[in-house]
Amino acid sequence: GDALLCAVDMLQKSQTRGEKQIFIFTDGNSSNPKKVTKALYEARESRIHVTAIGVGNDRYSFERYQYWSCAAFPSQLPMALRYLYEPVGKPKSFARLQVNN
Repeated sequence: GDALLCAVDMLQKSQTRGEKQIFIFTDGNSSNPKKVTKALYEARESRIHVTAIGVGNDRYSFERYQYWSCAAFPSQLPMALRYLYEPVGKPKSFARLQVNN
């Protein structure tokens, strides 16, 4: 939660033009879910897209994220990242993939 709040704060203060986006690599378990919810709310209000990339876990809790993808193993990250931008049969706002080989 703290890292996400910090990233949102930095982008809110940024003078950069265009789309602002945060990528979070996570195991999907938060030590402070309330802070994550607050940060995601602030990001959404500021039109900052937050994408969660889950790694190394077979149980994720990403229902709060607008965009997310996951891979059970780091070697599967390229496929999970590709799926975010090339969803097959899924709306882009609900791109997700769980790879368990």
